[in-house]
This record gives sequence, C-alpha cells and structure tokens, in this order.
Amino acid sequence: MRTHPAAAQPVNINDLLANFCYADGNALERMIREVQIIGERISFTALGAELGCFPNLRKVTAKNVFPEHHHDFFELSFILDGSGTHTAGGNRYTVRQGDVFFLNNELPHRYIVSKNEHLTVLNFAFVPEYLERNVTFEKLRGGLHFFLVEPFFRQLDNARDKLTLTGPSFFRTASIGLCALDAFNRSYPAKSDLMQHLFKAYIMSINEAFEEKLDSAPGFHERREKLFRDIITFIDARLAEKISLASISEAVGLGRTRLAEVFKDRQGETIVEYINRKRVEQAQELLRTTDMPVIDIALETGFGDISNFNRTFKKTAGVSPRDFRRNA
Repeated sequence: MRTHPAAAQPVNINDLLANFCYADGNALERMIREVQIIGERISFTALGAELGCFPNLRKVTAKNVFPEHHHDFFELSFILDGSGTHTAGGNRYTVRQGDVFFLNNELPHRYIVSKNEHLTVLNFAFVPEYLERNVTFEKLRGGLHFFLVEPFFRQLDNARDKLTLTGPSFFRTASIGLCALDAFNRSYPAKSDLMQHLFKAYIMSINEAFEEKLDSAPGFHERREKLFRDIITFIDARLAEKISLASISEAVGLGRTRLAEVFKDRQGETIVEYINRKRVEQAQELLRTTDMPVIDIALETGFGDISNFNRTFKKTAGVSPRDFRRNA
C-alpha cells in the first residue's frame, strides 16, 4: 500500500540546482533559436522538428514574460520555484512550486507574474511524435495517463485538483528532469539517446504521482464518466445528421484534439469509427426488417451518398448491404 507523506516545506531550489551541471546553460536560448514565431504562433525550425524535444529551464519575471501565444508542439511544464498566474484557453490558474501541467498544441496561454513574483519553470517542448516514440500509453495503468486526463482534470473546480508534487516526489521528478536537460545540453545539436531515456523516466514519474492524485480525488472518475456519457449521448442522438468533431467539441466543452484523444482512450476506437459502426448497425436493422431501398437506408442512417455507404458497410460488416439483406 502506498503511503502519502505529510505536507512538506517549500524546497530550496538553489540546493537542488547545485547538484546539476548544465554544460553552458543555454538550453532556453537554443530552443528559441530553433523556433519560428509567426504572429502569435510558435513553430519548430527544421532542426527543432528533427530533434523533436527541447528541455529548458527558465526564470519568468515581470520583465521577461511572453505575450499570449500558442504553438505547433506540446509543452510539459513543472514549476520548480516561485508562484504566479497561468492563463490557458481563457481560464486563469494560480501556479506555485511543484505544479505540473501539460499544454497541447491548440491552447493559447501565457504566464502572469507581478513585480514581486517569479517562476522557475522546467519546460519540455516536444512534437507529438516524440512523445509517441518514447511512451507506450497502453502500459500505463488503467489508461488514465497524465497527457490525456490532466487538462480535463485541471479544468475542474478552477484547478483545485491540479497535480502538485511535494517532498520525495518533487525531488525525484525534478532530479530526473534536470538530468534530461543536462543530457540535452551536452549533446546539442546532436540527438541524445540518454535524454530520450530520461524523458521517458520523467514522464513515468509524473504519471505515477498523477495516478495517486486521481485515486484520492473525490468524484473524479464519476465526472470523467459523465463527460464520456455526454459525448456518446450527443453522437447517438444525431447519427442521421452530419456530425463534425467541432460540433461535439462545442457541445461538451472540450478541445477537438483532447476530445479525440479522451474518446479513443476510453472507447478503444476513434469517434469516426464509432459513428460509422453505429450507423451500420442501424442500417443492418433496416435491411433486416424493412423493404426500404438501399439508397434510402443510406440517407436515413446519415451516409451522404450510396458509394460511401456501400464502402463503409462492407468494411464494417464484411459484406455488402445487398448481400447482408439477402442472407438476413
């Protein structure tokens, strides 16, 4: 049985950082050099995309905050020291030492710090493919891994339940992350196999702490199941209509990328696969029990044209609609 340590005193970040060598310490400058800023959107350069991941350690003050922006890559942020405010997708969260959060490539965000505040942030910026290469999500217990659940978790109750690491969990995770940063600095501009392994360990350490948080969060699993039921209810009521990811996203209040990922993680199939399967099931019932022409059944069950209906039906059921009716 896991035990939860008592509330810990704030960590002296200087003592922690003193144990690590950062080579020339220019990881943030390197990352900035390997991105392109177009308006409010930030993208990796060709080299940045090839490397796939840029860890950096940044001290945010009132004098050097970035304006609100979004980017093509993901970010995993860990507040090592200080406090301030983080805005993401129109929501405002107070952040402090130990907070860990994930930002996808859709969400506009920024830090806000007063002249008396600062934030020391260990940040990993990476393309989605880098994450997929280094983490096998199916191996994470119950499918409830940090990158799918944390953004939804953080939205509840104005981030009251966000992940905050303290004590041994803080030191362990920060140490792994700082080692990954050090490995990156030592190998740049070449890829670092060591950093890839450390990045995976860093994610696993965060995920373990997050699972403990979920286990103790009152009502979280029920709220997550309600969200999933709301998605299913919305889709099932509109199978005869044109259904877009954008319309589902708006109805349930979840970004399109996050919606697609949460649905696939919970259901084991994509939203499009689910819609097609349910429409084919309805078509099968009509083929069995009515004499409706096939083309009318196609339109009745939400397929825009007969060729799409025939193709999807055969892919799902293994036979054509006419053969299915003949054998029913």
